[in-house]
Amino acid sequence: MEKLFTYFSRLPAWLLVLLVFFVGCGGGKPADPTNDIKARFQQFHGHLIKGEIDPSLGFLEPEFMTKRGEASCKGALKIMSDSYKTNATKDEDVRVDKIDPSKSGTSAKVFYSRQVKKVWGAVEPEKWVLVGGKWYYSP
Repeated sequence: MEKLFTYFSRLPAWLLVLLVFFVGCGGGKPADPTNDIKARFQQFHGHLIKGEIDPSLGFLEPEFMTKRGEASCKGALKIMSDSYKTNATKDEDVRVDKIDPSKSGTSAKVFYSRQVKKVWGAVEPEKWVLVGGKWYYSP
């Protein structure tokens, strides 16, 4: 232990500060959010596919919910859910093709496809935002 202390005491102070900073911050690289976003996306669309509107509300961006109001949001989600119902969509008929996080790490575009009558087609990408450590759909 004494040798270690002697070794570190010979290093310039600025180098010690940098060493502590980088070790303490884990290099400063943010975690890859794609798995979290994909999981939330699949849960959200799973509820819509099953016609579960109330649980789907919990995936909408809180600020959007406040501005639009619960009744309006339920109406919009019902339309999305009915689209799935009309085409007899199952969970496996919706797939995430690509997730493109922003540089800031607070939003992402989710590119996805739907299968209708055994034909896959791209759907308009969805915007997802990070609020309070959770990912939310932002219409």
